[in-house]
Amino acid sequence: MTKRSRTFLLVVVRAAAALVAVVLVVAGFWSSWGTAQHVMLSKGRDHGRLTVTSCAADVCTGRYAPSPGSAAHARVTIAESVAARRGDDLPVVLKPGTDEAVRSGLAGLLYAWLPLAGALLLASLLVAGGLADAADGVGGGAGRRRRDGLGVHRPVAPLAPGPERLPPPRTPHTPRGPTGSRSSSRP
Repeated sequence: MTKRSRTFLLVVVRAAAALVAVVLVVAGFWSSWGTAQHVMLSKGRDHGRLTVTSCAADVCTGRYAPSPGSAAHARVTIAESVAARRGDDLPVVLKPGTDEAVRSGLAGLLYAWLPLAGALLLASLLVAGGLADAADGVGGGAGRRRRDGLGVHRPVAPLAPGPERLPPPRTPHTPRGPTGSRSSSRP
């Protein structure tokens, strides 16, 4: 493979990895925004407190106590992973036009942005992998490095070792006779 084709292949692989990283981040944002918009842009939405009474499958239901100025609802549901236990009293915001609640406050905000955090973590691994390949020297990276059998980058030994790294000089081998003394090969 020529240097030009190797460079082209490296550029294509890096572009594909960058595209996957961007798609991951966009998908994480899109997934998070479905819940985060209700927590962050809660002005004009029904606020109140939810007391969890029962949990089944993936949702918990409970009594809703509206804040002043909010509409009353008989029963409200919330995702089970957000509701800790039966009897808990949680601050919530209702999704418009539904009886579905989203936890508000700092806990709700952190829960809402969790998919984006996971996407950023995965994208960072892709980007870090691309930087590690650049350090290999494949695309003109900074150092001379190679991967060992476990995929760990190890520095390559310098071309000309210093005098402190030279092995001790070898002595020529002289054959020994049957008594252990050196025998001469002359008659």
